[in-house]
This record gives sequence, structure tokens and C-alpha cells, in this order.
Amino acid sequence: MLSTNKVDVPDEWPQYQALVLSELSRHNTLLEKLNDKLDINLSRVNGELATLRVKAGLWGMFGAAVPIGIALGLKLITPG
Repeated sequence: MLSTNKVDVPDEWPQYQALVLSELSRHNTLLEKLNDKLDINLSRVNGELATLRVKAGLWGMFGAAVPIGIALGLKLITPG
């Protein structure tokens, strides 16, 4: 025979419903806290990434300036 998992006591459903709603509310609170932490960390990472991009650009500029400076110096020093 097939068994149906019906609640035999009609007073159990409101208790279960309250439990489910309280757990959903608790999970919602946890997810909101997690989302806030992620937003803060993402903002921090974006700031650090912008700083690294500026530093990389400056190092690239200085790195290119050295051989150009040497080439110009040699051009000025050599006769002709």
C-alpha cells in the first residue's frame, strides 16, 4: 500500500509553519550580513586594483624612459 505522509494532528502545521518562517528569516539575515561583507571587500579590492594599475603604469613609463634616455645620451655624445 502507498503511504501518504499526512499530518495526523491538525495543530502541528502552524508550529511547522512558524519554524520554517523563522528559519527563512534567520537565513535572510545571514545572507544580508554576508552580502554587506562582500560589498566592503569588493570595494577594498577595487581600490587596491586601481592603485596597482597606477603603479604598473608608472613602472612601465620609467622602464621605457631608461633605454630612450640612454639612446638620446649616446646620440648627443657621439660626433656626427
